[in-house]
Formats: sequence, structure tokens, C-alpha cells
Amino acid sequence: MNGRRQLHWATLCLLGVCLQISAVCAGQSPSSAPAAETSVAPTKIAGTVVSAITGTPLAQVRVSTTDVRKPANTRWMVTNENGGFEFGQIPPGKYSLEGARRGYLTAAYEQHEQFSTAIVTGPEFDTTKLVLRLTPMASIEGRVIDEPGDAVRQAQVTLYRENHGSGITRTTPINNDLTDDLGTFEFAALAPGKYYVAVSAKPWYAVHPVVLSGDGTNSSTPSVERSLDVAYSTTYSGGATEADAATPIDVKGGDHTEVEIHIAAMPSLHIFFRVPDDETQHGFASAVLTKRVFDIEYNQPSETRCMSKGVCEMTGVPAGTYLVRMPHPGRQQMSTQTSEIDLRNDGQELDTSRGEPEGSLKLTIQMPQREGIPKGMRIMLLDRQSRNRTFQEVDASGQATIPILPAGKYSIQVYAADKRYAVARTFSDAGQRGDSGWRVDRADSGTGSRKRKR
Repeated sequence: MNGRRQLHWATLCLLGVCLQISAVCAGQSPSSAPAAETSVAPTKIAGTVVSAITGTPLAQVRVSTTDVRKPANTRWMVTNENGGFEFGQIPPGKYSLEGARRGYLTAAYEQHEQFSTAIVTGPEFDTTKLVLRLTPMASIEGRVIDEPGDAVRQAQVTLYRENHGSGITRTTPINNDLTDDLGTFEFAALAPGKYYVAVSAKPWYAVHPVVLSGDGTNSSTPSVERSLDVAYSTTYSGGATEADAATPIDVKGGDHTEVEIHIAAMPSLHIFFRVPDDETQHGFASAVLTKRVFDIEYNQPSETRCMSKGVCEMTGVPAGTYLVRMPHPGRQQMSTQTSEIDLRNDGQELDTSRGEPEGSLKLTIQMPQREGIPKGMRIMLLDRQSRNRTFQEVDASGQATIPILPAGKYSIQVYAADKRYAVARTFSDAGQRGDSGWRVDRADSGTGSRKRKR
């Protein structure tokens, strides 16, 4: 009898798996009395909301709890003056817990970046002394001024943040602002982290005259004062004019950081490049200067005019290092020739003889044991300097296409929302490789890659 009672108890605790062990259930004696139904008593989720910085209890926080398996089952309440909250009659299960209050960042229980901890309820778990921590919002505000100390109006201010999602470090733009009449800007409601500020502007008085004459030679008489032919370089926090030298701004919860960025006008460069004579008469695809800002490439604003003899002039360009893209003769318009050039001298001619036509890359992901492609999987390519060149999402079939990519050798890295994957091997029509690198040549390349979890 004791053995039968134990068997009944085990069957009930498995909550409905009797069909899976029907042979055992049917084998019981008909004279055995059916086991009395039992139910697990509901529990409660309770605790206190506090400041993540000071530990002070927070009143008037809207706290919500949601059944992870049934998201429609959501309950909410407002904390009392001691920061306390309590949800009663909670059935056993798995729940999320989230708090929101003005002036604080909305956060889930034990949240770290995009990850948080679910709360498991049941008679064996104590879920009555939880501590939900909210971080005060931070802000970065500042002022942009020129050499005499005057406010720079209508300057484009971009805020970049270093993030570590999916196990990868990237610095990307998260917000923009325009300076007002006092040259001020502000970024509010910031989470703790490492930030950079970049300022782009154009001197209000700047004029960029053409120095080419009608026959394509330099004009000996400038049409305007040289002091007016100036431009601002993009300037970063700390005063650097290259992103790699920018000073990071470390922000903690509740910080209100002030920065002042000084920008200086410098002589605008007049850059020349050549195109076939017939293209100057019937339209042409102009040279384009792009500048790398952390993990993003931007087109450098400029003005281009073409004269006779296939010579074109680009004006309004501050000195710096640029990636030059030019139409490549005999190829389609989107297929360009690229090279990195350091532009420092006025009247410099773009030498793209070292450049190579860009290629494209198509990758197909193959998971081990024919697993499905994880949602949100992405591919990142790093160049020889370990700089991120592209970050492309993989579709449900496991494919990712990068239509334009400078020629070169790249290493392949693969990420999903909560995992990083190691490349087991790569292969293409040209053969198999044993490492995670791949060469992109002038012709289009297709690569398939098997992955395994790291």
C-alpha cells in the first residue's frame, strides 16, 4: 500500500503526465482508492524598490509583474512610502519584475544591460524579500564655442555610446542635438556608460571659391579673401579631430556632466581629381570622401565643380584622413575604386591608382546538427586593423549579403542576442579554409560558414 501511495503522489506532482506513463497507471489494482487531488498554494512576490546609487527606498514607483509564459497576465501597483510592494495570489511559475519612476531608468529585476533575472515562484522559493534597484538618469550638457570664445549656433552634436551587446564592443551614435543661440546642447535620460561627443559645423561666414579657370588650370587671382575660405573639422570631446583620439566621458547613475568643446576654423582644402573628358560634358559620378567615426562611416560634406579637360575641383574640405571612393572606368556606377588618402595640402590631387574596385560578399550560415538560425543573429567583419567594417543581420535562411565592401582580408565574427559563436570553418567555390578569415577580391565572393557555440 505504501508503494501505491507513493506512486499516486509522484503521478500527481508531475501534473498531467499520467498519459505518458499510462502503462504504469493501468497496472494498479482496481481496488485501490483514487488519490485525493492536491493543489499548490499560491505564493506572493514582494519586496522593496531602492536607488541603485544610495540604497534609499523609493516611493511612488510603478512596479509590474508579468507571467513569462502568458505575457497577457500582467499586474501592477505603486510602492508605498517605504518603497514596499506586494503581489498576492501568485500561482507557481516564472515571472518578470519591472519598476519605473520619473527621473530613474526603467529596469527589470537584477538587470545588467539587456539581460535580467526572472523570478520563479513556488512553495520552495522565498520571493517575499526581493530588492528591485533603479538607477537615476544621467545627463551630458555642454557648449560649443569658436576660437574667440563666441557661441557656435546650429552645430550638429552627436552622442556616441560604447555598448557591449552580444559580447561585442561597438561605439555607435544614439542621439543628436543642434546647438541653440548660446551654443548649448543637452542629452538627458542617459544610462551609466562610456560616451563620446562629436561636433560638426560650418562657419557662417565661410565662402569656397573656385580656383580652377575655364581651361582647367589654377587661377592666379582668388575671387575672395583666403581668410573666408575656411572649414571646421569634426571635433570630439577632449578637442581631438580624429575619433580614435577622442576623450571618453564616463557617466555614472545620476551624473550631470558638463563639457565645453572648442572648434577652430582651418583653411579649406581645394582638392582635384580627374574624370574622362566625355563625362564632364554628359554628367558623371563624383568622387566621394568618407570619414570613419568609431564604427560608422560618414560622407564628408563638400562642393564639387568640373571644368574642361576632365579636371574637377572639390572645395570646403578640412584636412584629415579620408577614404576616397571614385567611379571605376568600365564598371557599373555602384562599383567604385577605393583608397585611403591623407589630405593635408591645398591643391592636392586625389591619387586613386593604389585603390581597388570594391567587391561584394554573400555568406551562408550553417549551424551544427542542422539547428535553426537563432533570432537576431548578426555577422561582423573586421579588417586587418581589427576595425569593424560592417555589421549585417542574418535572415531566417542563414544568409547575409554585403553589397559593397572594399577589397581586403577580413575576419568573420558571428553573434546572437545572448551568445557568441566560433567559426569552425569557412568554404566557398574556391575551396575550404581552416580559419575564420576571408579575402574579398574585385569579383563577387560567396562564403559558407559552419558555426559552433563558444
